[in-house]
Formats: sequence, structure tokens, C-alpha cells
Amino acid sequence: MFWRCATLQDDRLAITAGPDGISYPFVYTRDLSIFIRYVVQTGNLRTARQAVDYLLYVQSSWGEWVQRYDVAGQPKNDKLQEDNTPLALWAILNYLAAADNHEEQQRCEGAIRLGVEWITANLDRKMGLLFAHSSNHEDGINQGFDLWTNSACLRAVELAGAIYGWEEAKELASELRSAIFKHLVHDGRFVRTIDREHVRKTDADIILLAPFYFQILPAQHELLASSVDFLCERLFDAELGGYWRYEQDVYFPGPWILYSAMIARYFYTVGRRNEGDAIVQWIFANSQQGYLPEHLLTKEMFWKYRDHQVRRANNMPVEEMKEARLREIGKLDEQAQQCDVLYYACPLLWSHMETVAALLAGGYLSGFDLERDLYAASSG
Repeated sequence: MFWRCATLQDDRLAITAGPDGISYPFVYTRDLSIFIRYVVQTGNLRTARQAVDYLLYVQSSWGEWVQRYDVAGQPKNDKLQEDNTPLALWAILNYLAAADNHEEQQRCEGAIRLGVEWITANLDRKMGLLFAHSSNHEDGINQGFDLWTNSACLRAVELAGAIYGWEEAKELASELRSAIFKHLVHDGRFVRTIDREHVRKTDADIILLAPFYFQILPAQHELLASSVDFLCERLFDAELGGYWRYEQDVYFPGPWILYSAMIARYFYTVGRRNEGDAIVQWIFANSQQGYLPEHLLTKEMFWKYRDHQVRRANNMPVEEMKEARLREIGKLDEQAQQCDVLYYACPLLWSHMETVAALLAGGYLSGFDLERDLYAASSG
């Protein structure tokens, strides 16, 4: 699936969230960063380097990465998403750690320093955390000092300190870690967000996995175990299987492939193999000719929220996104005439990468030759 949404320009690899004709026609900093992290893990360092080069190309002069870009590198963002900068840093630094090449470290040093300076400049000094207007859910549900964004910040700054030996980065990492455990832990588990008035949002949300996802805590830590048990209890979809992204979701509610795969990876990591296998089997059962959607929903949920989503799509300021979103809703219209269970945004890069990560954690996959497929397709 990957080569169908990959474009090589001047040896920079731009990978859109999905192929032409689906709901996400742009290169998302978040998705590309996660892609880099996992192809590094499988040893595809040539691919990782070229995707890193795309990130280096689109970074702003003040160190920030934004929500999304076209394949040529022009910004196409329509909202503030502060998690993108630490995610890009995290991806580049994971590549540098795996490459273990001094010249590569020097080549990327300026961009890494700018990104760390951006985080430092934007931290709320009173809270010691980064405020996010939106993050991985692409909406304002977690506006505030959220666990996902700040876990990404912590890991990125830790890696920068380790690779470059910067004392200021090490000190910042220590401060971020203290702030996370001070403000984003309550009643024996993590919480999703705290606002400027120190009010915590304690509903179940997949971002409770963030300290595991970004490796800022060992998977077996009791805070993570408690958090995962809580979100699994609240987010499991008893009708369709799989897990929602957060409670009371009104964006075509239903289970998400990528977030379910994250939970499967956690289960494999802590030795809960049967539970991990059950999720992976569910994911494969819901693939469409080998392709994975973003999420599933019932026909009833689609009709309930359809008009609301059409209005949202029509209000999108980026014309290409509006057209893509309306096109995707049109596909759901067609599915709803024939099926009781509908598949949204298929295929989606992020769903595939999280499933690969789960298979790696479960020992079902040791690697894959992504570079062979990508470069054969590019040359053809």
C-alpha cells in the first residue's frame, strides 16, 4: 500500500496519509513521523533518511512543524497542533540513533536545535508543560496541557540530550517529566488533559497510552497498567469489537483500527499475548482486500451523524480537504445502501503502521523490505 501514496522529489520522500481519492490527501507531520519511527525499527534506513529529508525541508525558520503539507512541501494546515513539532523531532532523532552516523547527526543538528528551542519558548512556565490547541485527535477535545503532546515533548528532548549531549536539553527533560507526573496523574493513573485552571479531564482516551507509546515509562509500570485497564473498560465497542479513541466521540462514532493496534502492541509488550492476538485477528477480519481503514461505524451511527459531518466538511477552509471529506462521505453513502458496517478512509497509512508495530511486538514480523517496493515503484 505504501508506494501508492509515496512521492520522491529531489530525493525527499513525501508520503500522504492515504492514496488519491480518500479523506486525507496531504502529508501529515504526525503520520510521517510515526512512519519514520517504524521503518527505522525494521531497518529501512534509506527510506527513513529520505522521509527525514522531507521533514527537514518543511520545518519553519523558527523551528516549528505544522499539521500538514502538500507533497511539494507547501503548508496546508488549518488548525494549531502543537504535537507536530515534538513528533518530528522524535522521528528524526530515532533515525539518528539507529543510523549512528556522526555526519548525519551534524547535518540534522541545526534543525534539532531549532525544534528544541521552539518547545522551550512555547512551554507554559507556570505549568512546565506545552499547551496544545489540538493534537492527535485533530480537534479541540483535549485542548489544554494534554498527555500525548507532552509525552512526545519529553521523549524528543530526552533523545536530543542523549545524542548531542546538550545539558540544557537534559535539564528541560527533567522538568517536563516532573511536570507530567505532577499535573497529569490522578487517582493512580494518567489523565488525558489539564486546563489552565488546573481542572483535569479524566475520561478514558487512547492518549493514556502516550507514556508507553513514547517510551517514557516501562510498559509494566503500575500507572500504565491502571490506565490501560481503565481505557479498555470504557472504550471497547461491544457491538463491533475494537476500541474507540475516546469516550463520547461524535465523529462518526466507532472503533479505530490504529488505536486498537496500539493497545495490541501494549498487550504484547507486557506478555498479554491472547489479548493482543484477539485485537490483531479483529483488525485482519476488518481489512478490505488487504487494506486497513481508519475506523468502522454502524449504518445507524452514520445516518445519525451524517448531516453534522457534511456541515463540518463544508466549513473546512482548505478546499482540497473539503472536497476529500465530502467524497469520503459519499463513499459511506454508497456503503450504507448495501452494508450494516461501514469502513471510513480506506486505506490509511497510520492504520497500517500501527498494525505493523503490533505484529513486530508480537513476534509475528521481524521486518519487511519496504525499500524494494518503494524504489521499484518510483523507478517505474
